[in-house]
Amino acid sequence: MSRRSFRRTVRNVIVPGRWVRFPLETFEQARKRASDIAAVVDDHLMPPWKASPHVGPKFRDVRSLSDAEIATIVAWAEGDAPEGDKADMPAAPKFPDDWELGTPDLVLDIGAEYDVPATGEDIYRCFVVPTGLTEDKYVSAVEFRAGNRSVVHHILAYVDISGKSA
Repeated sequence: MSRRSFRRTVRNVIVPGRWVRFPLETFEQARKRASDIAAVVDDHLMPPWKASPHVGPKFRDVRSLSDAEIATIVAWAEGDAPEGDKADMPAAPKFPDDWELGTPDLVLDIGAEYDVPATGEDIYRCFVVPTGLTEDKYVSAVEFRAGNRSVVHHILAYVDISGKSA
């Protein structure tokens, strides 16, 4: 597997300073987890991307992998995870500390602190966050920023157009 394909697979998912089950910042860390990586990629669990390519408009910067990329990752793992050509390694991605998509037009806050225990099961906590908007608006991008990015890994978001959430 090329280093470029691997970087594309884990970009925005494995980010230094943010929550991860295990680090994947070095080749040796990746080699150690090769079978795990192949399994979650082959099952379409990683990289996380729930949008269907068959419904609605096409998204920019899609995180899903093609069938060919998945096959390459699986073959890499099954082939004892060879390191490949170091010359093929792209530069490490840069992750800004500020907004990744640029300065937002609207920032919503859950309105309260929420403590996450240091140990235990994953927590699925629902927050109702009113927008305060008085008219319909088009949304072209959404970015979520946890207060403590080292403990929040995934966010599920829903829009209640009925106004009945409380």
